Amino acid sequence: MNRRAFMTRSVLLAAAGCPGCAMPAFARAIRTPGAIAVYDPTLAHGRALAERAASGGLPAFGTGDDIGALWYATLAPHVARTRGLLIGVTRRSDYFVLTQFMAHTTGAVASRSDICRSPESAGTAHFIIDCAACRATQRIA
Repeated sequence: MNRRAFMTRSVLLAAAGCPGCAMPAFARAIRTPGAIAVYDPTLAHGRALAERAASGGLPAFGTGDDIGALWYATLAPHVARTRGLLIGVTRRSDYFVLTQFMAHTTGAVASRSDICRSPESAGTAHFIIDCAACRATQRIA
């Protein structure tokens, strides 16, 4: 990495306002119309994403105890309406279940998964799923 790239990346990380290395990618995604965020409130990176989403006016939902209920009650209807981005920081198990629901009901797959690989993020999934790629013929919910 050259010095300019290093400095640019450092400034982006500092501007993100949180320790998560995925925040620059999320910062771009948060500005995308129709985006929605899902986070695990027990994870530091999840809480950081929620704060960043709130400051950007992006709807953000905690995973709670049942990712399936969140998908069918909240996320799926939003995805069907907007076909925007779904960004998130969750436990890997919740990410797996979420992507299975998405693939089954919409055909969408993660466009960028595990965009943060650091010791602090072990056991978590940092992801951006582009719902614009969803099959138009598939009904959600």
